[in-house]
Amino acid sequence: MSSVDDPMVQKWMRFRNAVVPGVAVSHVPDKAGRPGDSLKGSGEAGAAVYWRLVASNNRELGRSFYLYQNADQARRHVERVAAMTGQLDVAAVVDGQTTRRGWVLNADGGPVMTCARWYTSSSTAAAAAVSALAAFRTARVLAAPVTYFSTPHRRPASAGEGAVL
Repeated sequence: MSSVDDPMVQKWMRFRNAVVPGVAVSHVPDKAGRPGDSLKGSGEAGAAVYWRLVASNNRELGRSFYLYQNADQARRHVERVAAMTGQLDVAAVVDGQTTRRGWVLNADGGPVMTCARWYTSSSTAAAAAVSALAAFRTARVLAAPVTYFSTPHRRPASAGEGAVL
């Protein structure tokens, strides 16, 4: 997306803030996966990129916790996290204002991926988290990013099972 002001990025931010409230949205992780420099708002150079874990039917299984300034930065972080598969853990979350359930994937004590949607029960959310973690462990990172547009009628074809970015 062209900036953090893009409607799709704003939608991502609203969902991410509901899943993990009280944490700054626009932090880019450093090499150790910890929050680093924050992204700039509109008018600044650089895009606002987030990655998605998708199934072969193009259903979103999870999405990045962070925004990135470019696709290479996102790709490097996904590859670092994927290399730590034995250290990944899932934490259950509950929407504070409703009874919706979700999950967050953590690495080195910090979040790296969130659920893609809310679930109506803890068991459904837990099953989705297990499936997303399994898919993430075997996912392939796409060679080039798939671009989504704010206009609703331009969607690319499926990127393949367990594809990210």
